[in-house]
Amino acid sequence: MIFCCVILSPNSIGVKDLAEASCFAGLDSSPAFGGIRMTLSHIKGGLYMNIEPKEEQGMEETMGSPLEKEPVGNLLKKKPLLFIIPAVLVLLLVGFFIVKAQVSTNDKNKPTQKEEVIEETLAQADPSIEVDLTKSQSKDNTVVITVKGLGGKYVSIGYELQYESGGVGKGVTSGSKPLDVTDQDSFEREIYLGTCSKNVCKPDLGVTKVSLVLVFTDKDGKKSQFSKEFEL
Repeated sequence: MIFCCVILSPNSIGVKDLAEASCFAGLDSSPAFGGIRMTLSHIKGGLYMNIEPKEEQGMEETMGSPLEKEPVGNLLKKKPLLFIIPAVLVLLLVGFFIVKAQVSTNDKNKPTQKEEVIEETLAQADPSIEVDLTKSQSKDNTVVITVKGLGGKYVSIGYELQYESGGVGKGVTSGSKPLDVTDQDSFEREIYLGTCSKNVCKPDLGVTKVSLVLVFTDKDGKKSQFSKEFEL
């Protein structure tokens, strides 16, 4: 305990009717008590004593927040959401990054798939079929395709001709509609080597050889192919 007393005489302060003595007592062992202040007053022959509690400075700061001193176990029981919500958020973030890393690794290790173009391989045409390609004797810049030995086995024939004119590759095909040869043993077809538009034709000049491809389709839908290059 600390005790301090200061007595002020009336003469020392120039006041005739008032003398004060101020004393302070406090406990230095506990911050919860700031001590008391006593005031002695001598007024007109009478002695008066006034006792006031000393202001408690920094009491709230000294005691601190209740949450800081309360044990974590008790706080977890009273307010579990304070711990559960942050934990869930952390787990979600960790899981997100793990999944993202795994997907990225799988994409890198995944082999690149190359598109494969599968071309239909046709069997060779029956060797008993005779095919010839010659220049037309009656029409300019025209060739004649002659096929014999079909024996009525085929329903259609598609054709494709390729050649060069002036150093440029040219071609003529039967398109999506092959020639109908149902129940025929032979057939003949004239092909103009050039282009025609509005009854005006422009021939492809200087053709010396033609590559011919024929596709035969029999009654069962089976296809076979004949190919040969002919000199003109």
